[in-house]
Amino acid sequence: MITFDALYLLLLIELSCILAAGALFFFIRAGKFRKLYLGGLKELGAAKQAQEDLRRQLAAMKNEASTRQPAPQASAVRDAKTAPETDGRIEEIKKLLQAAETALKDKTERMEQLQVKFSDLEKEYMILYHQQQKQQQG
Repeated sequence: MITFDALYLLLLIELSCILAAGALFFFIRAGKFRKLYLGGLKELGAAKQAQEDLRRQLAAMKNEASTRQPAPQASAVRDAKTAPETDGRIEEIKKLLQAAETALKDKTERMEQLQVKFSDLEKEYMILYHQQQKQQQG
């Protein structure tokens, strides 16, 4: 007949409790890492979407900047019969030119701002990407 010593039975119970506590600890820890990973994926998706939106806006602004308003016809100035009409047209043209230059400066500044935002988002994306790679490796 097999006899068990009470000390061995106590050690077996203690060992099984330690192993159960360790398993519980690792399951909880894995759940936390899973939540962090899913949160990172959501942030990465949002960053990619924002980056794509900025690229589209930048492309639209480049297209808009490349298309220029046609210059007023020189023949319209030549056809002017009197000096006051010519002076009035010249003033109108100067105002239009100043408005176009102002709009171009504003669009250029906006494009530079978007490029800065784009580079910032690109840096954040790379940071998140490297964090994700470290988590996958670790």
